[in-house]
Order: sequence, then structure tokens, then C-alpha cells
Amino acid sequence: MVRHWLGIMAETSVADTAEARSANKVELGFPVYAVEYAANTGTIFVAGGGGPAKSGVRNSIVSLQAVNFMSSSLSSIREGEIGLSLARSMKSDFSDIDSYQKVVRFSRDGHEMLTSGNDDTVRLWEFPWLKPVTDFKVPTKATSPKESRIEDADYDPNGEYILVLTPAGIHIRNRKDGSFCASLAPAPNHTFRCARFLQASRSKTGWLVTVENHRERGCPVLTKWRMGSWTRSQSVKLATRLRVTALSVSENGRFIAFGAADGTVGVYDSNLFVPFVKHN
Repeated sequence: MVRHWLGIMAETSVADTAEARSANKVELGFPVYAVEYAANTGTIFVAGGGGPAKSGVRNSIVSLQAVNFMSSSLSSIREGEIGLSLARSMKSDFSDIDSYQKVVRFSRDGHEMLTSGNDDTVRLWEFPWLKPVTDFKVPTKATSPKESRIEDADYDPNGEYILVLTPAGIHIRNRKDGSFCASLAPAPNHTFRCARFLQASRSKTGWLVTVENHRERGCPVLTKWRMGSWTRSQSVKLATRLRVTALSVSENGRFIAFGAADGTVGVYDSNLFVPFVKHN
């Protein structure tokens, strides 16, 4: 975890002086838990804070504009000096108790942002202005408060659907009109942990990939769902008995990567649905 500041250092052109180092660092005032970069706008998104602890540290999402004085293209950013300036921030969770930000995702077109926190409300924001678009609660059949909490979310590559994940189920909504599309249930004795849309590189069919952790000590399950019918297409047990905590897909849809609590990182071929590489 990076604490309290975010820095970007150019590898050439910038002299190693206190002034140069200061130009490439911005004080945020809170612990940083997540960083994302939008290549099309040159914007850096930072999320963090004190979490649910009563530390007095505010939970925040801030956007920082990367300014390249030599060129505006991503490929040549390292050749010039980079400066950072605070662009915007907003409050995204309104829970009266233990307010904190847990989930943030950006639409593939870069025009919208989704957030959710401890108040179990999904909020959509116009981006980059951070103006509220709409918000909604997700219905759940969970038998415990822990399994009704929102853990993950995603936009599909074509901008048609939004998914919201709780351990007890996945809620699919139409992004354009907000209508309900489908509700997906985990396998018996499992709970959902992560989900990502992907466009398979060798297929025109859209897919949804999920990870389900076993409630006890069994292996987590990686599943590929067919979009539209929202049915399971392929499932495979992952080679770890500890819980999977992270999931990602490549931009071209070819690879699926996961990370587990024991430090295992695995990569699967999304077409063949077989391991590509595994590292402990």
C-alpha cells in the first residue's frame, strides 16, 4: 500500500533535484489503495482513505491530471517532465456508520463512473465532471448482511450492461434505461467474489467471467457465462484452496488473470479456458 502520496517520475529529461522530485509528487493526505490511469484523457484516478476504521482520515476518490510538457501522447510521456494538479473530488458514500468507498469502475467510453460503498447504494456519475446521474439499490436474497454487501462491479465493453456483484448474487442492468436484465446465482456452497465482462478475441459473442470462492476449504471456481442468455458456458476449478481476491481481463479479451490470498497469480486463456501461466 502506498501511503499519503502519489508520485510519477520521468525516466529521462527530469533532473534528480529536490525541485524536480517535488514537481512529480502530489500530497494526497490519505493512504492510497487503488490507482488507475485513463490513457485517452491523461487522467490518474486515486482512491483511498481510512477505510471503515474511525481514524479521522476521510475516504476519497480524486482525479489528477498528468501534464506532459513535451507531448500529449502516452507513448512519449516518459520523455518529458510530468506535473500533477488536483482536478476534482466528491463524496461517494453516505452511510451514517463506517462510511467508506469500496467499489469504483469506469465505463469503457470514459464518460461514466460507478461507485459503491458501505451504504450499499450504486451511484453513477457523469465523467469527468463527477455530476450524479442516478443511483439504485440492488435487491438480494442474502441471508446475512455480509453477503448482501456490494463487492464488485463492471461495465461491458459495448456499454450496454452494468453488473453489480454481492457474494449472494450478480445483478445485471441495462445501462441505457436502467432496467433489470438478469440475476445470477453462485454454485452450491460457493459465493461470488469477482466478475468481469470480456469480448473474446476469437468470437463475436460477449462473455462474463466470474470467480466463486468455496464457503469452506474447497477450490475456487472460474466460470464463463454467455451474455444475453446469462447461462454458464464453462467452469474450471482453480489450483488454490485459498480465496481468490482479484480478477482482471486483458483489453483484447484473450487472457484472464486472478490473484489468491496465498500469493498465487494465475493466467488463463479465455478461448480454450486452460491455464496459460501460474506463479506462486
